[in-house]
Amino acid sequence: MSTPIKIAVAEDNYRALQLIENKIKRFSDLELILTAENGQVLIEKMQQLDELIDLVLMDIQMPCMDGIQATQQLKSLFPATKIVALTTFSDDEKLVNMILSGASGYLLKDISSEDLHKSILDVIQGGSSMSPSVAYK
Repeated sequence: MSTPIKIAVAEDNYRALQLIENKIKRFSDLELILTAENGQVLIEKMQQLDELIDLVLMDIQMPCMDGIQATQQLKSLFPATKIVALTTFSDDEKLVNMILSGASGYLLKDISSEDLHKSILDVIQGGSSMSPSVAYK
C-alpha cells in the first residue's frame, strides 16, 4: 500500500470542519494531519511539522488571514504543497484570486465525499479540479 495523501484543512466554522473531516476519514488513502481556524494558524502549524503536507483544503473567508493571503504565503513557503479552495462562495473575484494565488482547484463545500476524494486525487496527480457550477463560470 502506498503512503496516504497528507491533508490539512483551514476552516473557521466548526460544523463545516467536522463535515470535511468526516468526508476525508472515509478514505484510507487520505490522512488528515492538521486543522486550523485561519490561514495564519495553518502556516504556523505547517512550519512546525516534521513532514510536508501534500494538499491543503482552504476556506476563503476566515478571520486573521483569509484563504487568498494564506495561499500566497503557503505557495512561497511550501511550493510542492497543493492547495484547493473549499468554500461556499462561487463568485468570480474570489475564484480568480484563489487561482492567481496558486490554488489548483476550487470546490464548493456541498461536494460529496466521493467527488472530494476524486478531486484530491486529480490535483495530487497534477491536474486541477473545480465544482461543475464554478467551472461553468
